[in-house]
Amino acid sequence: QAAEASEGTFLVQDEGSQLVALYADASGAARVLDVCAAPGGKTVAMAESAGPRAVVVAGDVRRRRLRLLRDTVRAAQAASVRVIAHDAAGGLPYRDLFDLVLVDAPCSGLGTLRRDPDVKWARKEDDVREFARRQRSLLAEAARVVAPGGRLVYATCSSEDDENAAVASWFAASHPAFRRAPPAPRWLEPPLRELLDPDGSLQTSPERHGLDLFYAAASTCWAAYTLMV
Repeated sequence: QAAEASEGTFLVQDEGSQLVALYADASGAARVLDVCAAPGGKTVAMAESAGPRAVVVAGDVRRRRLRLLRDTVRAAQAASVRVIAHDAAGGLPYRDLFDLVLVDAPCSGLGTLRRDPDVKWARKEDDVREFARRQRSLLAEAARVVAPGGRLVYATCSSEDDENAAVASWFAASHPAFRRAPPAPRWLEPPLRELLDPDGSLQTSPERHGLDLFYAAASTCWAAYTLMV
């Protein structure tokens, strides 16, 4: 199995994390941006979904994370992926040309307590508020590079509403060029339908689904329609 993994036959990835890439739904997207891409599992999954003619830009800021990202992309032989060093918090060096942008935001990680119980000792109450502030900043920056008609997907592995629904609600209220996007049709059928909140966002649960807690919400950029009015 180790040899097969090194040859890109498969990648090891948490099931909840895989569901985020499925929820993002890169099928049909010609240009995809994974803003906080390392270690690269979601990047590779989106590249597979988008197809070989798509261009997938995968970025991160820290050197160690970039090395890990490059290793994952190389092992998966994902030829459509371009790995880029960028500081999303300082301003993304792109234009509004991406059909799909995923912000898998740095977060408290409190949704992974089931398999990483020590994380609770590394977090303080103020940390969640600080993560939420950074997440709002990242989303605002990512919104600038979504093409008219494109999708922006926000995701975390946090259990805290302050980092999940509250950030999504803030974005909806402060970015009128975007509207909450419904999930792809496959999500309206079981068993995927059971993973959705009433507003169409993804939220897995250790208690209900036997999965780590992942959250994702999608918005569509309607700027083209706004300009036509």
